[in-house]
Amino acid sequence: MADYMPASEYDLFKRASAAWGLDADTLAAWNDDAANLREMLAAQTPAPVADAGPQLDRAEELREKWDVQPGDLWALGEHRLICGDCTDAAVVARVMGVATLLGRP
Repeated sequence: MADYMPASEYDLFKRASAAWGLDADTLAAWNDDAANLREMLAAQTPAPVADAGPQLDRAEELREKWDVQPGDLWALGEHRLICGDCTDAAVVARVMGVATLLGRP
């Protein structure tokens, strides 16, 4: 038997029954439970929020509102966020903590 087979080529219940020694009624009940769980989760899934997209025309307004300057660095748990140019090696080194790892301030 091949490692990967389309679901249409075998009966999953028969394979599981043979592998685990379970009867078809038990497997059918598990399948019903899984279907019910999928249905409940689908009903609880919130509608996706539309992405506002880049608001380049509001950049200056938002910078003033939040008082963010190039070079500002925030620690977010284990993560870091920097306001800067990702093509600038010094900015990338700073946000990645390269200087800290090398023992420099």
